[in-house]
Amino acid sequence: MQQQEGEKMEIMRPKVTTQKGTYIGMREKNGILAFKGIPFAQPPVGPLRWQAPREVPNSRNTFDAGTFKPIPMQSEEDERYKGLEKSEDCLYLNVFTADLVTKNKPVLVWVYGGAYIKGGASRPLYNGDRMINENPDVILVTVNYRLGVFATLNLSKTDEAGRYRYSNNLAQMDLQAALKWVHDNIADFGGNPDNVTLFGHSAGSSNISAQLMMKESRPYFKKAIMHSSFAVDVGTTSWEDSLGAADVFFDILGNPTLDELLNLPAETIYDAQVKL
Repeated sequence: MQQQEGEKMEIMRPKVTTQKGTYIGMREKNGILAFKGIPFAQPPVGPLRWQAPREVPNSRNTFDAGTFKPIPMQSEEDERYKGLEKSEDCLYLNVFTADLVTKNKPVLVWVYGGAYIKGGASRPLYNGDRMINENPDVILVTVNYRLGVFATLNLSKTDEAGRYRYSNNLAQMDLQAALKWVHDNIADFGGNPDNVTLFGHSAGSSNISAQLMMKESRPYFKKAIMHSSFAVDVGTTSWEDSLGAADVFFDILGNPTLDELLNLPAETIYDAQVKL
């Protein structure tokens, strides 16, 4: 009896082993295999707040990939994301595939929009089971990236050591890290790492435009589809304006030191972003 239950569980919960660990996913109601909440970078919290994403170490551990992880910090007012768990710890991706037998499938990586202050890969509309059910010959990956001041605060005035030199471009760095994870691990899910297409809309489209200009990202994808805002100057801010926004942000918080800022609760930082 126990053996039969174990066999049923194996059928219901697909398993994939990568260099980063073994992930146990879920079979959606329509039969599509979903691996949710896979970390593509270390949690950007504590001393890693406003740092470039750090790669997840290789592991032989087994991880439950049956449920979505939090989306980035943002307002509860948008009905599209209301009720979804939100956290500073948000650097996760999701993989949807029709099977684990077929190899070298083309890979689509979805980048959400949201004006750089809202969005998340676990929005119900973005659940990949329907898309893959209609297109079983491809693999879909949806990714989170940091938003708002957690992704764009220019800390250069208080960061004399240069440890946070990427603090104002972290959304792009997060996407680059996610693309590297896909390149290194998607073959274990049946995907072709040399046939990756980025696609997204609005702010997601502008982020893809940025990836096209980042030479470090180009080995990780071959094609790009931009919806509604393909332009290199959309979503960019001048260095001077970036510094000015940081000055106002620090004023709102009472001009904390960098160490004090790193120790503030994420909710306090988000409240200051709303005021900004």
